[in-house]
Amino acid sequence: MTQEIDKQPEQLKYSQFYWVFFLAFPFIMQGFKPEEIAPKSAIILPIEAQLINGDKAINLEVARTKLDIARGLTFRESKDMADDRGMLYAGDFTSDTAFSGKDNKFATDILFFNGNRVAYIARVEACDEQRCLKHRTNQPFDRVVEVKAGIANKLKITVGSTVEIRFIPRR
Repeated sequence: MTQEIDKQPEQLKYSQFYWVFFLAFPFIMQGFKPEEIAPKSAIILPIEAQLINGDKAINLEVARTKLDIARGLTFRESKDMADDRGMLYAGDFTSDTAFSGKDNKFATDILFFNGNRVAYIARVEACDEQRCLKHRTNQPFDRVVEVKAGIANKLKITVGSTVEIRFIPRR
């Protein structure tokens, strides 16, 4: 005599549908705009590095994420940005990476670095229009520093200058 056992259908696990996410994700992200996640307000990052030129130092906020790099100093007011303060962009840059003054409230100097040598300096004017001038260099670079306009000149930093970018140990 055999006994029949009612077999319940096997329940599906969520992990069996992970592939749907990979198919749908590109369509979900179409039209994604970072400003929809982060409203149009200034970001202020902690000071984590210093640009040192002789006996002068600029305290640097460090932008590491793509969103922080994209936002940079936008929406900051000049009066809220001290002359001894700037932003270091530490990312994976390509030769077509460009910087603009879109939504900046004041002009800035952008210093492109290859190691500790200044490869290029761009003066970037504030721009609140849809199409702003984009600044890029044909020189190889691995880091970028942005400060208020005129600071590079004030510190006698020119193309070819060697300066030190020192990271401050976290406590």
